[in-house]
Amino acid sequence: MLKYPLNQVSSTRTMEGPNYMIGSKGRPKKSRDTWQILTLQFKMNPTHSEESDLAERRVKDEIRRLFDSQSLGVLATHSEAGPYTSLVAFAADEDLKNIYFVTSRFTRKYANIEADHKVAILMDNRSDDRGDFRTATAVTAVGEASEISDQEKEKVLKRYLIRHGHLRDFVASPTCALLRMRVRTYFCVTRFQEVVELHITK
Repeated sequence: MLKYPLNQVSSTRTMEGPNYMIGSKGRPKKSRDTWQILTLQFKMNPTHSEESDLAERRVKDEIRRLFDSQSLGVLATHSEAGPYTSLVAFAADEDLKNIYFVTSRFTRKYANIEADHKVAILMDNRSDDRGDFRTATAVTAVGEASEISDQEKEKVLKRYLIRHGHLRDFVASPTCALLRMRVRTYFCVTRFQEVVELHITK
């Protein structure tokens, strides 16, 4: 069982069900009674042990593999009328701190983001099969989104179009906005109920 420095583990939450912690190989380890969400933080800290660094790398690699295999995510925004979800074509920085997507400035999601920057995006690799309960991975990113300034747009857009070249005409439209989501937390769920919560520090 890995032990983390107090400044690395910011919180745990327990609920009914099996109990999961990070085992000696950096993977969730099952026990009885309750299940815990172990919270890690990405930060440069000399007190990190080699084992805790390995666990962080494993989870980050799991997220990157999912991102590499999927091009669409479900964006969640909200307004006074209630929550709203929509599909977006996303791209992420290698360090996972930022997620990018585009939309018309005349969409409901853009209006919602302008009113409240808090958003979430769900990415998963389900195949709509019963086996998904054992094999699917789902990642929810939570953070704040805003439109990228003109000074940054060209550089970011080049990276975005490497992944989504088919959207070149769409992003060239003067009504199209390129948005950046600054991620605060990732919730990575594997095998249906093995959950790891990772906080991104800037």
